[in-house]
Amino acid sequence: MKDYKQSRGWRNNNPLNIKLSDAPWQGLCAAQTNGVFCKFIGMNFGYRAAMKTMQSYFLRFKSMGKPFTLDNIIRRWAPDGPEREERYIHVVVTKSGIGRHTVLPEPNSQEAVEPFVKIFAAMTLHECGCPISEAPIEQIRNGIYLAYRHK
Repeated sequence: MKDYKQSRGWRNNNPLNIKLSDAPWQGLCAAQTNGVFCKFIGMNFGYRAAMKTMQSYFLRFKSMGKPFTLDNIIRRWAPDGPEREERYIHVVVTKSGIGRHTVLPEPNSQEAVEPFVKIFAAMTLHECGCPISEAPIEQIRNGIYLAYRHK
């Protein structure tokens, strides 16, 4: 079995594999050595970037009249074709316990913290292979709170 701690996402403190862009993410390492994916100074900053992305997805979906659901989130997050998207959705739904068409709370709300802790733990399993039982829950939670405090 492959050691998830050797995965690119884990080594980059970017367990959800956020791609490099022009976004001025807080907590980026000075040297971005991967070329494709962000490298953060701490895993909590990787999760902060993920939550900030969820906040932008919420606003985008709202403007388009689309519900903020796992189904829509994963299709936007990893648009790799229907078969891969379905696998990703299945993992996140199964491991988070949140239905694929359940409308999620606004990511800027306190009600969103615990659902997104579960969602990000499940996404970490899919992206890096980290078992749910070993998910860095406190770092996930800290990243979510960092997204609230630093606009």
